[in-house]
Amino acid sequence: MSNPSDQPITARRILQINAQAAGGILALFYAWLCWQMVSPEWWGFWLVAVLSGIGGGILMIQAISQAVRAILSQRRWRVLTRQGTTPRADRQPVHDDFKDIGMIR
Repeated sequence: MSNPSDQPITARRILQINAQAAGGILALFYAWLCWQMVSPEWWGFWLVAVLSGIGGGILMIQAISQAVRAILSQRRWRVLTRQGTTPRADRQPVHDDFKDIGMIR
């Protein structure tokens, strides 16, 4: 697992998520506007409304899932770092240590 604390949630990633959410909101608003105009004379607006609604919904779901993934990644790493202590190196063995365990004479 990579260390997400080394790569915090950057302003670029936040802007990407916000832009995707804004695009989804605009597409859903456009779908709502088109749906208001659906009538027998303007029957083609239903197709535009449905496709815009589907596209906007997909964009919103993607933006929310990316935001949740970023937050959960940071939270998961924070929990893992709290569980253990910082790693430490063992001391270097010396000649007497090898003699004590019978590796050399």
